[in-house]
Amino acid sequence: MPLSLLRIVRLGLFVWASGCLGLEADGPTSMQEKSETAERVKILREHFDFRPIPQEGGYFFSTYHSDIQVPGAAPGAAARDAGSAIYFLLTPGDFSALHRLKEDEIYHYYSGSPIELLQLLPDGTGRVTICGPEFWKGQQPQVVIRHGTWQGSHPLDREDYSLLGTTMTPGFNPAGFELGRREELLKAYPQFSAKIKALTRE
Repeated sequence: MPLSLLRIVRLGLFVWASGCLGLEADGPTSMQEKSETAERVKILREHFDFRPIPQEGGYFFSTYHSDIQVPGAAPGAAARDAGSAIYFLLTPGDFSALHRLKEDEIYHYYSGSPIELLQLLPDGTGRVTICGPEFWKGQQPQVVIRHGTWQGSHPLDREDYSLLGTTMTPGFNPAGFELGRREELLKAYPQFSAKIKALTRE
């Protein structure tokens, strides 16, 4: 079995085992559970080659890049992968800083705490979505972020980890990433000032 496929299978077994223990949406409430959370984060980071996401925060593990190429958006621009996918990990106390992309991105919840996802739209409005498994409580197991939307997130339970996946079309291109600036976002979206401060580093 190829190493990349083996890692994906092992990660699937990890997510299944966490579900059997009832850990998907329930944060740690005791020292023992906090220790179990730390152990699961350690397993994920050691066995699935998670790497830090520069500027944004969190960790990623790439699982897919399409071998189909699509034309670049601008005349003369280089061709792009048609799609890409990653596993996305937020550890306790961490957050994904507000940023925007030139491509659409779809979040998929897998394990750990749901995430609180802030979206700031180009028209000056915004919304908060909980990406998690309990759709009967208003959570969404899958969330679509349209290109040009500022987005940032953190585990709903700050003492827990969050494991998700994201899929992008076209595939991720570092040139399409823009990190949000706190002061600029506060001026543009004053109604979300507290959340902007919590989801920016500068």
